[in-house]
Amino acid sequence: ISNCSLLEEIVGKEGGVEADPSFVFPRLTILQLCYLPELRAFYPGIHTLECPMLTKLKVSCCDKLKCFSSELYSLHENNEEGQLIDVPVPAQQSLFLVEKVLPNLEELRLSNKKDITKIWQGQFPDHLLNKLKVLAIENDKSEVLAPDLLERFHNLVNLELADGSYKELFSNEGQVEKLVGKLARIKCLQLSGLNDLKHLWLWEENSKLNMIFQNLETLDISFCRNLKNLLPSSASFRCLTKLSVWCCEQLINLVTSSAAKNLVQLVTMKVDGCSKITELVVAIEADEANEEIFFPKLESLDLNRLQSLTTFCSANYTFKFPSLCYLSVSACPKMKIFCRGVLSAPRLEKVRLNDQNYWDADLNTIIQQSYYETNALNFTDDSGQSPMHHLE
Repeated sequence: ISNCSLLEEIVGKEGGVEADPSFVFPRLTILQLCYLPELRAFYPGIHTLECPMLTKLKVSCCDKLKCFSSELYSLHENNEEGQLIDVPVPAQQSLFLVEKVLPNLEELRLSNKKDITKIWQGQFPDHLLNKLKVLAIENDKSEVLAPDLLERFHNLVNLELADGSYKELFSNEGQVEKLVGKLARIKCLQLSGLNDLKHLWLWEENSKLNMIFQNLETLDISFCRNLKNLLPSSASFRCLTKLSVWCCEQLINLVTSSAAKNLVQLVTMKVDGCSKITELVVAIEADEANEEIFFPKLESLDLNRLQSLTTFCSANYTFKFPSLCYLSVSACPKMKIFCRGVLSAPRLEKVRLNDQNYWDADLNTIIQQSYYETNALNFTDDSGQSPMHHLE
């Protein structure tokens, strides 16, 4: 149920109904409630709601809805004299009892800070969360992801953070070892709409945070408009298979050459709409001039709408892509050459360049040709002829 601006309850009260009705949905596995600003309850009166097969729950932008309560603790409110007192809250006034809904949940998506806190700090045993594999948090106004937020999620493999106020995800201060241990289990990280985020963490050479994503397989980042640094040079991303970056407008390069050498499991890479990226792999001073960078499993490389991109890498490195079979470059008007060093891609038979297919062609040559064709009107030599004349 989504985008119903006046909806206050899902089941309305009618005459002749029993005093405390019970609602049971024995086969319901997915429940999503999104953008329901007036929703206050499933049912306006005292009731019970049971969904014994529920595995996926999403509650987003339903600010008047109390999503969880527990039989193990109470909430606070003010009495008539303005004093803060503990008042037991009937479970029926919330959407679910945590003891009833959590044990079978595999995927939980929340945007209300109070609901997140109840799961994070709730006085219920951790084993209720043992099946939870996907956690998504929206609209968190914290500057840094709370280091103990993930403490009780023992089997979490997918973490999604969206539309929050994080300036960095992780801090080198506090219980870094404990945080690293929890996040080392994460296999998929998705970040979206984190406009204050400048880096995942403040890079330090010997920081234990550099091992935080050693088992990460998927990294998907979109609309993080102030992100400047993506993969720290000394961080380990040895298991990463999929890298996708969309609309990160302040990003200048994707990875350093030392970080690129660790991407030995990478299978797909897509970069789209990052207007300031000038090259994807940037050289570091410690590298030798004829350094070799090997992407043994990269099969698909997709570059789209990168207005400042001039090359994959400007250094004189040797790049080897033994598995690359799909390459697409579109709307990258400043890209003059793929790379300056030796390039090996023996399985690459077709290149898609600005919606045209090129077969069995030299990659650097066709990119250079496309660059001159795209910019032909802006280039003339002393004879008044475009560079395309000399290529021909």
